[in-house]
Order: sequence, then C-alpha cells, then structure tokens
Amino acid sequence: MGLPDLPPPPGWKWTALSDIAVLESGHTPSRKHPEYWDGEIPWIGLKDAIDHHGGVISDTYQHVTDLGLAHSSARLLPKNTVCLSRTASIGYVVVMGRPMSTSQDFVNWVCGPEIDPHFLKYVLLAEHETFSRFASGTTHQTIYYPEAKAFHVCLPPLAQQKAIAHILGSLDDKIELNRQMNETLEAMARAIFKSWFVVFDPVRAKAEGKPPAGMDAETAALFPDGFDEIDGREVPRGWKVKPLDTIAVFLNGLALQKYPAESEEEYLPVIKIAQMHKCDTEGSDKASVDIPPEYIVDDGDVLFSWSGSLEVIFWCGGKGALNQHLFKVSSETFPKWFYYYWVLHHLPDFQLIAEGKATTMGHIQRHHLSEAMVLVPSPELMDQMDNVMTPLVKKNISNRIESRTLAKIRDALLPKLMNGNITI
Repeated sequence: MGLPDLPPPPGWKWTALSDIAVLESGHTPSRKHPEYWDGEIPWIGLKDAIDHHGGVISDTYQHVTDLGLAHSSARLLPKNTVCLSRTASIGYVVVMGRPMSTSQDFVNWVCGPEIDPHFLKYVLLAEHETFSRFASGTTHQTIYYPEAKAFHVCLPPLAQQKAIAHILGSLDDKIELNRQMNETLEAMARAIFKSWFVVFDPVRAKAEGKPPAGMDAETAALFPDGFDEIDGREVPRGWKVKPLDTIAVFLNGLALQKYPAESEEEYLPVIKIAQMHKCDTEGSDKASVDIPPEYIVDDGDVLFSWSGSLEVIFWCGGKGALNQHLFKVSSETFPKWFYYYWVLHHLPDFQLIAEGKATTMGHIQRHHLSEAMVLVPSPELMDQMDNVMTPLVKKNISNRIESRTLAKIRDALLPKLMNGNITI
C-alpha cells in the first residue's frame, strides 16, 4: 500500500493499481423488494468468493434483476473483472467469467490494457496473508477504499505477465479438471451403488425375464432373479443382511493432546473434524509420531466424523494422526468402496439422529452403527462388483492426491514468480 522502497526486478516497475485498472464497488439491492432478486444477472457474495477462491466464477448462488441494479449502487461489471473480498472474510479472489455484479463486500478492478487480469489475480493470491495488515475495524475487519486505491503492484511487461499467468493457470486448470473428473467418477459410483443395493435394478430386470442393462453376461448371471423378505424388508434372494459395524471396524480416534510432538521437526499433523472437512492439515496441531500405528491416517483411508457435522470421506490430505470424534473405517474382508458407500447411504439418518441430540455437539453412538443394516451379496458377485467399483474409487483418490501435489507446486512457484526470483 503506497509506493514501496523496494527496487523492482530488471524490466519491472512499481505501478499504482488504480492507474492501470478501474476500481469499482459493489452493492446489495434492497431485500425488501422481491422484484430486485431472482433475475438473470449473477451477483457475487462472500460465499461465492470463498467457494471459488483463486478461480474463474461463471455463476453465483444469487441473481439480481435489471431493476435491482437500477435501484442500487451496484453495476454490471465486464468479464475478467478481478474481485477481492474486503470485509469479514478478507482476501478471497475471483475473476468474473462473464458480466456480473457484486455485493459491497468486494473491491473490483476492471483491468486496462497494461495489466493481465489473471496476472492480477495471482498477485492478489500471493498477498493473501498480508491483506489483514491493511484492514481496520473491531467487529469486522475491513479494507476501505482509500487503502485499496493506494495498492501498488510490481509489474513486468505484459508478455511476461501472460506467461506467468499461463504457467500458474495451467496448474490450476489441471486441478480443476481433476475436480470435474472426480465429480463424474463420484456420480457414477453413487449411481451404480444405488442401482445394485437400493433399487435393485439388475434383480428386478431378471425377475421380469430381461437382461440387466449395461452389464456383461458374466456379472448379470451372478445377480439373483427374485427377492426374499427379511424382517419385513425386500432383500435380493440369497443375500445376507448384516449390521454396519460387522462389515468394518470403526476405530475412534485418540485424545491427542496426551501425545504431544517431541519436536517441531518430527511430528504428525492432527486430523480433527475441521481438517477432515477441508481435507487439509495446514495449521493443524502436532502429535507424536509414536502413537499406536492403527491411529495413523494415510491417503485413501475412510474417515467418518460421528460428532458435530457428520460426514464420510476418502482422506487425501497426507499422513496424519486420528483425533477423537473421528472414526477410521477399515475392513480386512470387504473392499473399501463397499463400506464407504454403506456409511454414505446411512449418513442422512445418522445426521438426523445427531441433530436430535439436546447438546451443543450432536453425535451418534455405537448402537446406531449396529442398527444400520447392510446388504451383502455372494462372494462371487462381490468380486465382480469390486472389478467395477474399485477402479472408480482409486482414480478418484489418485486425482485428489495429484491435485494436492500440483497445488503445492503452484504455491511454491507463486511468490518466486511474483517477485522476479524466477524469470520466464
């Protein structure tokens, strides 16, 4: 903020951002007028910026009407406008993928010909941790417009800006491609599991004398052609009904404050509910590396938070230590996808049970796992199912691990490219 004393790298120059980009504000149309809302114009709020931080945003949770814009201080800003959240949640950056408006929680820059918008995005991302220095206020920290107008950027020639943005953008594009691929893989796996174990498509097809759709003959032959009734429920003939906690081990984590790290160099990051939900151990507590080995979590392990905000995931945040309130779910008998998707199937019921607890932190108990039933097919059919499901799960996990590696590379390159230590 203000012209720095630091000399720029050769060929770069310090420039007031407001000299090369038009600073625009945002606004919220009145909520008292429903005719101002649910229109066709995307309107960026804080949740949009948090969910799309560092990326290009093409749609938003809320939309406004032309009338809403006309009766507020908000403006329709052009594609490639760079937006920085300036209040409450400071430092989130997005680039508009099409014309949009924003709330007053943002400062927005419409870039001129001297600065590439994606280069500016990476400049702001590189300074994410420092924006709090420019903020003021007690209840909500805010970057005010005089401070934003005083921002200076160290600017290389435009061709170099584009090259830097291209390198970093290529990494982000691959991360985004992996995310989209995983959405597809997860949708496929959930659809297959539902077809086999919930609506019983193959069994119903065979009961009607039809071949199961989209299935090879060898697999189709292993599905039964009718149902039994067990405890009042329809079960494919010959399948077993078992409690959820009999198909997998639900290992509760440790009170890891009792296992402090011996040093700052050798430790395991503690995986609590917060780390599990973001699948990241950055800033986590540190535990001893000498905890019992069964409480060490590795990439690909199934974690289930049974307290607070209930969720089940494939962990892909690196090696860590399992904290209490989390189950590590495993089995020596059944494949990983089988017990993962059965926990996921019962998760809505578990969440309702937790919400009904008259405590500040709802949870489920062991007996709820015993009361949740699972359908188990024949070993031969399970093997055929595994041939379909395991590749989907393995690819999902490997994509997420690759994205974590790419993000580390990007984050390591970002400051070095932005201060000229690495030239292109």
